[in-house]
Parts: sequence; structure tokens; C-alpha cells
Amino acid sequence: KAMPGLRIRWLGTFGYEISDAQTTILIDPFITRPKPAELLKPIVIDTSAVQHYLLSMVDLNKLAAILVTHSHYDHLEDVPFILAQFPDANNRPIVAGDPNTARIIQSYKHGSGIGWVDRSGGLADSRINVLDLDNDNPTVKVGTFGRFTITAFKGQHSRYDYVPWRGPKGPVKDKPPYNYWDYKLYNNLSIGYLVETNGLRIYFSDSPLVINPELIGQVDIFIQTITTRAENNISTCLEELKPNYYIPAHYDNFFKPLDAFSKFDTVIGLDLPENIFDSPGPSLVNYSRYNEFLNEFETQYVPQAVASKKLDRKPKLRVLKLFYYYSLESLILKY
Repeated sequence: KAMPGLRIRWLGTFGYEISDAQTTILIDPFITRPKPAELLKPIVIDTSAVQHYLLSMVDLNKLAAILVTHSHYDHLEDVPFILAQFPDANNRPIVAGDPNTARIIQSYKHGSGIGWVDRSGGLADSRINVLDLDNDNPTVKVGTFGRFTITAFKGQHSRYDYVPWRGPKGPVKDKPPYNYWDYKLYNNLSIGYLVETNGLRIYFSDSPLVINPELIGQVDIFIQTITTRAENNISTCLEELKPNYYIPAHYDNFFKPLDAFSKFDTVIGLDLPENIFDSPGPSLVNYSRYNEFLNEFETQYVPQAVASKKLDRKPKLRVLKLFYYYSLESLILKY
């Protein structure tokens, strides 16, 4: 259950809820988690799962903004259903994201034949702050929501380890339903978000490779995707951001529905052909390498950052439990 005061909750993959007594912000809320075989056909949003795991715990009257790092399905898919809970577009939370994110959301128009879309009146008039970040404009203020101030930074989606590919990219089509290939990157962009409240600074990066980390400044908490990290600058980020706490993210197996998580699964990858349709067995590829990361953080990334002489104290590694609320009030007290 949510406790009073400033708190954070991990929703799985790179999904987070951060909230206080008056305002709630969501980052990449993704609950549906289709199985691999389901990605080859139009993906259906699991509205029951979104209601159960996310919306049942959120006061929609306090939901002010949804921050989307990029337009792949495991970050964006469930956002339209969340917006559809607000039939009056003026009451919907503001969405921040790239142009492809905006196009996909606005394509859910009235008359689509999707029940929850038509009942909401469609999402074409949703309030979207389109962030077209580039080298000339690498950062922009998203806005202030209650006590939260949000700033966006240009980032780059990581390659899939040693494969020179960052997932589907290019223009998106104009109407749902969408399959895996329809959720396309915009210019390889993955937006980082700095959330500031009561003097506390939290940076969210859905990439192990952060562009221009020196622009971000010192933070209290650094939350970062650790999958596909063959190409990364984690040590440099620790030097420049100097976080008190480092929280790894996006290492859970998002190809497995949440109701199948009786045992937490950190293997993200390609199964052997006989295992790809739910059969147990070893994976051919594992993009998270979670256990290896825990060792790398202490023996590689932190020592390299300390050796640079820019880091005067070691960041503390913290791992969040799925769907549990964690209070951040103690971190505010230092101010």
C-alpha cells in the first residue's frame, strides 16, 4: 500500500510511479507484457492487468503527467488506455514524448472500433508535449506539476548488445491496432528525464549509454536501464552525476505476463527454438545479465569512476521490489 509523503514504485521494465500527497507522475507505464508469439500479430492491451496492477493504486485525480522515454511497445503500449480513463481531454495528464509517441497516441480516434477508445471519445485531442530533441536542442524543460519539475534530455537507445540494431525505427502508421514492428523509434531517440522535487534530484535513463551526462549535473538517485549494455558509459555517468543511490532497471523478463511471476525472472532474450513458445529451458541470449551486472557494478563501474578523482564517495546500489512503494522522505530531510 502507498505510504504518505514522497514515494516511488517500480512497475516493471522501465515503468515507475513517483508521487506525493498532491501529484503523481508516471514514467513508461507498461503492464500488458505480451508473450513473444503475440508480438507477431496486433497486440491487445491487457486492460484488466493495467487496472489491477497500476490504476487500482493510483488516484487518477492526482495523475498530472506521463513521461515516455521512447516509442517502443514496452514503454508506450499501455499509455493510450491510461489516457482513456479521462473522457474530458482537458482533465487528462500531459504526456511528454517524441513525435512517434504523439502520433501513436493521437491515432486512437473515436470510431476505431476499440471499445474503450470509443467510450472515451478518442485520444486525438490529448495534451502532448512533443519533444523533438537533437544536438542543437539536447535539453528542454517539460514543465512543473505540483512540486515536481521535469526536464528532458536527449538520449540514444542502446544497440542490442553486439548486434548493430536498436529495434524498429522510422515513421509510424496512422491507426491501431499495432504489432511489435509498428512501435518504431524516432531518430534512435530515448529521452532521459530529470525529476526535481523539494531539492531532491532523480534522473531516469532508459539507456546504459547516456549522451552528455555533464549537462545533467549532480543527482541524488540515478535510475538506469542495464539491459543491452555491451555499449555503455556507466562509469562516466557515475563520475558526472555523482548519485547517492544507483537503481538498476529493465532487467525483468517482460516477455512473461505479471501473473506468471511467481518466481522473479531476470532472463531477457531469445530462447532456443523449441522453447520460444513457453517451454522451459535455457535461453540462447540473455540481454539483462542481471547477476553479472551486480558484480560489474562493484568491481568495474564504481572503481573506474572513483579512479577518475571526480567521485568522492561510492554510490549505494539499491534494487527495488516489483510494485512495492518506497518512501523517499528520508532523502528530503537533508535539505
